Amino acid sequence: MSEAAFAPAGNRLQDSSGINENPSASNTLEQLLLREGYADRIAATLKQRRDSELYDTDVSERTIEVRPIATGTGFDVDVSIEFPDLAQISRTVPQVSFHLLQEWEGHVTEIGEDDFTVRLLDLTAGSSHEEEEAVIPLSEISEDDLKRLCLGSIFRWVIGYERSASGTKQRVSRIVFRELPVVTKQDIAEAEERARKTAQLWAD
Repeated sequence: MSEAAFAPAGNRLQDSSGINENPSASNTLEQLLLREGYADRIAATLKQRRDSELYDTDVSERTIEVRPIATGTGFDVDVSIEFPDLAQISRTVPQVSFHLLQEWEGHVTEIGEDDFTVRLLDLTAGSSHEEEEAVIPLSEISEDDLKRLCLGSIFRWVIGYERSASGTKQRVSRIVFRELPVVTKQDIAEAEERARKTAQLWAD
């Protein structure tokens, strides 16, 4: 059986030997033209068959895979990532607030077993000289400030309302000792003497 019998019907080629049986091919020129025509058809058929084998023309089920571009240091992927606005987040976080009622600055003049005596300058009223004295329990100050407590230590005392992040309101009293040189009794006496002399000059 010939090879042409196994070829599909759509791709089956006519035997070129039938050219001589064509009654219209009465001369050599006409036979050459027919042969060239068959040659063109054969070439076109072979090209179509080759293209159909190399390329799948049905792309309806084809999946396109997008891969990252490989680089020397990793992957270069064009990805857009949205980050939340940090400023907006900070505005939404509840804050602890403090409403000041009274503020003093003072120094320690005497230390007892359970309390200590201080002289106070009223900062809320805008006082320019010490005019108050108080006795404060040692339990009012923190353990860290207890280490700083000594005669002449300078501190800041505030009283006010504190509102927590949950909205709870409570009255608080805080005493914080400052990292300043200790004021001695001699320093206080000298300051009082200078103040007395200044007052006399203005009186004269």
